[in-house]
Amino acid sequence: MLILGPLRKLKPSPFTYASKWMASKRTFGTVKVIMNQHKADELILDKSGKKPMTVQHELPDPLKEPRRNKIYFIAFVVVMGTSLFGIFNYEKVSSPIMNSTMYFLRRSQVARDLIGKEITFAGIFPWVKGPLNTMKGDINFTVNVSGDKSEGVMRLVANRDSRHHAFEIRDWTLTMQDGTVVDLTKDQSINLRFN
Repeated sequence: MLILGPLRKLKPSPFTYASKWMASKRTFGTVKVIMNQHKADELILDKSGKKPMTVQHELPDPLKEPRRNKIYFIAFVVVMGTSLFGIFNYEKVSSPIMNSTMYFLRRSQVARDLIGKEITFAGIFPWVKGPLNTMKGDINFTVNVSGDKSEGVMRLVANRDSRHHAFEIRDWTLTMQDGTVVDLTKDQSINLRFN
């Protein structure tokens, strides 16, 4: 009769250890991600004391408050319209025609006698009314001017047939506050000419 000795425990193979180690790492990683998410939801607060918005929260509906959206839209249109008008007006004020006109107005003896020597645009924001299109040769604008004595409204009307021709002045007047209209084209102290 064959008598067997004490059975020896078989050592597990290296593949068994590797599979158990990988399974434990996966479980530990999942638990770690869940704990981190839980801590982030509970501990990370903004200044108002509310939890930060994450992808798990429902996004706000932009059409939920139509009245507020209308107010924002109207305010946006007003701001953009005012900005556009301001840009167009700035182009008129800084145009070469306007610079030349103001230069000759400051040299006009008639204008200096009426409104003073320090002639400039009236008001903080000068507003030029009317077209001032040098490309089409269409100039017909009015602008408020002032000096150290009084204020007035300057008007200039000029046109030209093409770019190769000089502007021909039709009307260049200065209207005072009392209604007095002065024709500046008859002022002998200046010779206004636009190229």
